[in-house]
Amino acid sequence: MQLWILRSMAPHRSSPRGALHTIGRLVKLGRLRNVVVLAGAGISTASGIPDFRTPGTGLYANLAKYNLPYPEAVFDVDFFSDDPRPFYSLAKELYPGRHRASCHLCYTAFPAEEAKVCSGTNESERERDI
Repeated sequence: MQLWILRSMAPHRSSPRGALHTIGRLVKLGRLRNVVVLAGAGISTASGIPDFRTPGTGLYANLAKYNLPYPEAVFDVDFFSDDPRPFYSLAKELYPGRHRASCHLCYTAFPAEEAKVCSGTNESERERDI
């Protein structure tokens, strides 16, 4: 078993995109059969999609102007009934087509392109658009 670790957070290392192409070639040649991608919740930030909790720039910080009782209230149907503005503000920020997929998001699309199983969760669901 071979283990490849791609560290996209380290700019001084080789290009993650180059490493992805190398893995793709090895899969096509049949030298790699199983590829596992582990990604955190911030994978979409490289595409300009804010994460939820980063102070000052996260989605919750941007919703502070609405004086939510708690950040997750933006997803609460009862709160939405009283004031839908925070939800629509968030929906506008995440609207599909406003952001271009980054190389990092291609990691999650790679197995799907090769007819392999691709499973995971991502609030932005950008892997569908690649």
